[in-house]
Amino acid sequence: MHDFVYFDNWFDKKYRTKLDGRWATMKMALNLARQRGRDTIFETGCQRMKDDWGAGCSTTIFCEFVERYGGHLCSVDNNERHLKIAEELTRPWEPLRTLVLSDSVAALKKLDKLPGYAGPPGIVFLDSYDYPIGEIWNAFGGKTDLQAAIERVAEIPEAQLLSDFGDVINPCQEHCLNELLAALPFCDDKTVILIDDTSLSGGGKGRTAGIWLCENGYECLLCSQQAVFVKASK
Repeated sequence: MHDFVYFDNWFDKKYRTKLDGRWATMKMALNLARQRGRDTIFETGCQRMKDDWGAGCSTTIFCEFVERYGGHLCSVDNNERHLKIAEELTRPWEPLRTLVLSDSVAALKKLDKLPGYAGPPGIVFLDSYDYPIGEIWNAFGGKTDLQAAIERVAEIPEAQLLSDFGDVINPCQEHCLNELLAALPFCDDKTVILIDDTSLSGGGKGRTAGIWLCENGYECLLCSQQAVFVKASK
């Protein structure tokens, strides 16, 4: 059983309709971090458009959170152009966030050296390396009838999809797992692991990482467009 300290209604009023499938998971992760007294957030894959609600606008949301409740956001991305965009979008919170140009796995292996580190993090948010769902849809005519392609792919058993498209799916899922394994030595029982794009056909970027977590003492509290993992209660 997990009890939550819910926010002032700013989060619901501003983000419930915009976040759509990510609203409940993002709110849960942030609530847990606040309840547990953890205010450092580490994010892989920064925001790369102003109103990119299809990707969640997480960098802006995390900045607003640390402004309201204290803490620091460190966002890591290997694309300099994306970081420049995120820098402009989050300039009002400049003292509260740091943007790092780096491969995410390499950066997470030195998590305690990244700006804002003050002991085990409250949230580790894994959202780099885009899941190739568009490429899969296109294999089923997505360029001419996207909705039909989405429906067709959704009907394919996961095992078959992983077999047929493993060459494009595996690198993304393995990268997410490697990020997780790099970050975990710096985490503790209070750290929340939040993984994006977990509801996509084939398991999304977090499929392999999620399996590892569930086999190694973690529980998934909520899974939709994102998945929230915490250390299982003993």
